Amino acid sequence: MTDWLLQQQIVLSVTLIFLILTVRYLTQAIGAYLTYRLWLMVPLVLIAHNLPASDVSLPAGPVTRFVTGTGQIIATPQGNIYLFIWAAGAILIAAFVISRYMALARDIAGSHCKTNKYAQNYVVSSAVTTPLLFGLMRPRLIMPVFFHSAFSAPQQAMIIEHEQTHLRRGDHLWNASALILLSLFWFNPLTWVALYALRTSQEVSCDAAVLHNKSQTDKILYAKALVQCAAHTTCNNNLYPAYGEKKTMLTRLTQMQKNTKINKTITLATCLAISIFTANTALAKLAGTPVKAEQVNLAQPVMRIDPVYPAEAAANNQEGSVILKFDISATGTTENIEIVDAFPDGVFDESARAALSQWEYKPRVQGGKAMRQTGILVQLDFRLDNTRSSNADELEKISVTR
Repeated sequence: MTDWLLQQQIVLSVTLIFLILTVRYLTQAIGAYLTYRLWLMVPLVLIAHNLPASDVSLPAGPVTRFVTGTGQIIATPQGNIYLFIWAAGAILIAAFVISRYMALARDIAGSHCKTNKYAQNYVVSSAVTTPLLFGLMRPRLIMPVFFHSAFSAPQQAMIIEHEQTHLRRGDHLWNASALILLSLFWFNPLTWVALYALRTSQEVSCDAAVLHNKSQTDKILYAKALVQCAAHTTCNNNLYPAYGEKKTMLTRLTQMQKNTKINKTITLATCLAISIFTANTALAKLAGTPVKAEQVNLAQPVMRIDPVYPAEAAANNQEGSVILKFDISATGTTENIEIVDAFPDGVFDESARAALSQWEYKPRVQGGKAMRQTGILVQLDFRLDNTRSSNADELEKISVTR
């Protein structure tokens, strides 16, 4: 799992940096709507980066040789501390998000549902200090208790239109997906910065949709509504800092003051850059990079168990060798183990097979993805002399002709 997570970091980081800079510097040039839609690039690039690639298949070649005797196990599995740290962080973030969501759901459950001429229904709740769209499968409009007293009728209409725009675009689902990605890649600081940039882009895009074709008077009323929301917002708000988060509010007000004029050249260049990057990511997976036979067969186990020396062979002072062919899965386990050759025949075969089935390898990475390797050869030499000068002697490479 940790290997897969690390394999995503280069392409993910490049994508997030591009999007963060786009939100920061190009929103006015390409428009708020397109800026927000560009966040589709994150799942598209991750999918392209994880397209299935063909196996690395090598029927024969140099054999990795290991010498075993009647001694102890020469390698034991060790706990993956990095996996533990990642899992702990992911679980903590997920637990925090779920607990806050459930707490807010309980508070809202006891609130009253109201209806006005601007929406079919919405909930007024003291649990929130800013208007928001809450829920995953059946999202509802939630308004703070001061909604009617603090805002005029035109302001209420525009606020509800803003939240309905979120609902129409399915932003509640995109926000849930963003939190899942944050839980997976929490160790990358760019994911935290990107989450804030995503929410800012989301709000600015909805603002632009609401104010499209609105009069200057309506725009002023809308801006005042944003300021009032910021004034009522508490530090411990909720998981949806849409209207109330003050830094986001300042960004939105700044964007509203600017006259957006789409620059077709910059827009075209941005879309072209995204298309080229995504296409190259996918092609890199499909085409792959040629791997030389000697490079693949140099794969070394990260966890190796010494075969059990057969008691009868040891009693008879019998030595021998077994050559095995096997596959390395994308997770590093050994599969499809076959006996290629053995001397003497049938003496050490089962012991060698049983030991190899427990070995673990670091998966070979090709095009950013862990690859399945087939046709790997290994030779296990059974020697009664347990005096081995160094690990280098154990890992001596020899070539065999089949």
